Amino acid sequence: MVDNRPVVEYKYTKKVEYETVDGLASTVENLNTLKRSSFNRIKIPKFSFTTVDKTLHMDIEEIIGKSLKTDALLFFKRIIWDDLVQSPNLIAPTTYEPSDFILGVDRVLYYIDLEDIRPFSIAQRTKKYNESVNAAAFVVTGDNSIVTAEVESVRS
Repeated sequence: MVDNRPVVEYKYTKKVEYETVDGLASTVENLNTLKRSSFNRIKIPKFSFTTVDKTLHMDIEEIIGKSLKTDALLFFKRIIWDDLVQSPNLIAPTTYEPSDFILGVDRVLYYIDLEDIRPFSIAQRTKKYNESVNAAAFVVTGDNSIVTAEVESVRS
């Protein structure tokens, strides 16, 4: 039997106006690099974009799922460490806040802040990751020293 139901995909449109053409050009370069990049278990929503003057118009796949809560960020910290922070890609997220992630109904973890992905060294990523995970640990447990020790042992 053939399933004749249509495939429905939802997307949203985002419009960003830049003060300078250089700022827009930098973002366009990062988005083009992002289209060619992979972050293993962490996925990036499908997206397309156009530019007009100093304005970026993005059509982004809407991920059906739930934003990560603080405790879920701690649950996924090893995957985030391995696949984003330690990524060999030249570009990577510059923040690792729970609101930057959605756990899709497909049980896939998505990073959704596309304009936040840009050239960022592993040392810079590590610093931001430690800040985010330590803040999350403090919110959940009241103690942020545990997470820092774990991250240090991962680096060894």
